[in-house]
Formats: sequence, C-alpha cells, structure tokens
Amino acid sequence: MKDDDNPYKFFRLKTEKTERVHLTEQELELVEFFDITGREHLESIVDKFLFSCYTGLLFSDFQNLEKSNFDFLNECYLTFTMLKVNRSVNRIPLHQLHNGKAMI
Repeated sequence: MKDDDNPYKFFRLKTEKTERVHLTEQELELVEFFDITGREHLESIVDKFLFSCYTGLLFSDFQNLEKSNFDFLNECYLTFTMLKVNRSVNRIPLHQLHNGKAMI
C-alpha cells in the first residue's frame, strides 16, 4: 500500500490523563459483608474480586494463578509473572495484606 493510500495516515490517538480511583476500606467491607443469601453462585465471584482487591492483581494475572504460585512454608506467599509487563513478582506476603484477609 502506498503511503498516500493509507486511510490511517492522518489518524492520531488522543490521550487523556485519568485519575485512578481505589476502593476505600469501608467500601471493601461493604462488599465483604454483602448478603448474598440465596445467590450462592455469586460467592466465588465476590471472593475472587476481594482477593484481587487485597493483592492488587489484575484480572488477567488472577486468571492465570495456579496452586504452584502459592508458597505455604511458614507463612503464605504468592509468586507469579505479571502478564501485561512480563515481570516476575517475588513473594507477595498474603498473610500481611489487609490483616490476612487475602488468605481467607
């Protein structure tokens, strides 16, 4: 394709600075203690969401976790490779995050 025929020749990406918003401890507690009685199918979803919040894991990293990523010697640590940046994360101390809530 010739450069003059390229329909994206003058296309420019617009970037905007965004503000990252994090859940507060109170908001996390609301999720933790939300009554899902009669909706047991939501239990594992809520657990996975809270685990991701407590550890700071991206959804893609959480999906790829296996038993081998957890080290239960003395305390509980999580070791994995982040998919998005292909960087190894060594030993996240789950027992120390949010008073150990990530281990429950």
